[in-house]
Amino acid sequence: MSSCVINIDDNGLNFDTMKLYDDVICEGSNGTLLSVHNRSKKCDFLSTIRIRSLNGGDIDVLRELCTEWFPIKYPVTWYESITYDDRFFSIAATLNGQIIAILIAEIKPRWQLPKEDSDMLASVHSPDSKVAYILSLGVQRDFRRRGVASYILHHFLLQVASKHSGLLGVKAVYLHVLCTNTTAIKFYERHSFQLLHYLPAYYVINMEPKDGYSYVLYMNGGKPPKACCDCLYLISNLFQNFTQCKFTKLFFNSLNNLFSRFVIWPKLPSIITRQRQCHNL
Repeated sequence: MSSCVINIDDNGLNFDTMKLYDDVICEGSNGTLLSVHNRSKKCDFLSTIRIRSLNGGDIDVLRELCTEWFPIKYPVTWYESITYDDRFFSIAATLNGQIIAILIAEIKPRWQLPKEDSDMLASVHSPDSKVAYILSLGVQRDFRRRGVASYILHHFLLQVASKHSGLLGVKAVYLHVLCTNTTAIKFYERHSFQLLHYLPAYYVINMEPKDGYSYVLYMNGGKPPKACCDCLYLISNLFQNFTQCKFTKLFFNSLNNLFSRFVIWPKLPSIITRQRQCHNL
């Protein structure tokens, strides 16, 4: 069976074809291979798509596309921020120079997470641990159901997870989605995102409250919270910080190391299968 995979090297994003005997392709040991689709026709189509960063010259096109795709109206300052501010990872998939899909994410430290998302990572992670928030992912109507959303999402995830990326250290990628957006929910679940929270009345659309979900994908050693273990870790850490006894400090320091090393955390997905913030796929 022939399958198309992404290979990121010093020259950017390239496509290769390789023989496989399973329906799922795992990331290679060096983290550079990722399945896109196992149909050669779609591979041929996806090989004609290019990924580039969004810039100020795209603002007018972005406003038109986002107005068409998403129920939320963004101010002009938002478009300026996502194209000029370094904290945003904003990319476009283009075909013959035309933007057919966009993905916009924000990279931020854990301490900047809003209250509803603040418990995303286990306590063993420092407040400065990085997370990536996918604000928007959209695809033009004529190009949906053709692997474009997976293409641009995989490019983003590989950049975040890459050892050569300036984003090194991102522990989790997360997003919010309307409860009624079943297409987006199924899409992210197929890509190993896990349900984190139910968020009642999280959105306000046309003056009406709408419920949402948060989804998360852990990577680079990121760990989800474990209530009991996190509580013990915090107590141990508290004693270590406030005790004056050298031997007591040493004891609690060793205890902290045990928690971070030997606590059995849920096994996190090491593969990505083939198969506020808007998602129109």
